[in-house]
Amino acid sequence: MSGRPGAYVGLAAYDKNLLNYNANHDIFWEDVMQLFDGFHAFDENEFDEFYSTGLFARTLDDIMFSGSHDMSARHGLQTSNPNTKLPLYRTNFLESWLWKNVTIRRSGTRTIYEVVPDSTTSWYLTGFSIDPVYGLGILKKPIEFTTILPFYIVENLPYSIKRGEVVELHFTLFNNLEREYNADVTLYNVFNQMEFVGRPLEGKGS
Repeated sequence: MSGRPGAYVGLAAYDKNLLNYNANHDIFWEDVMQLFDGFHAFDENEFDEFYSTGLFARTLDDIMFSGSHDMSARHGLQTSNPNTKLPLYRTNFLESWLWKNVTIRRSGTRTIYEVVPDSTTSWYLTGFSIDPVYGLGILKKPIEFTTILPFYIVENLPYSIKRGEVVELHFTLFNNLEREYNADVTLYNVFNQMEFVGRPLEGKGS
């Protein structure tokens, strides 16, 4: 990365397939302006006339009001029996594996190394930067890149097998390397619970 020295940079990468569920995964100027306008907005209510002039209200029947908080806290009531059930949460987010923040060095560059998850998919990399002098900068368009597994095997196995049932085990090898290779696939019969049809009995290991 290259930028102004001392600039704060935030990066995020997510699976392109997430766009099928929700398109709000990037930062846009419209979102920033909406957030900025929210800092100066408030909800008006009947107490604002008194609050702005420093007055307070008192009834003739000595009814005590609860202390008034900020203007946004007057709406709604607090329950005396809050829900104590802990919410369920996830700890593994492979579909959004990169959340990184760095600072540009004095040289104006910064290099980072990250390990991409082992999967064949397309990713979007987005980010923003904050400079104390020049302000906020947002990546106009996410950077798309694709990762593939160089060499892997996919098995097509039945959901369940009954005792004495004859089934066909199908395996497919995928080679994304630049050269062709000859590969031997070995199926280990660890507990001798299977009998390979059409193979010598002494070949229990393959």
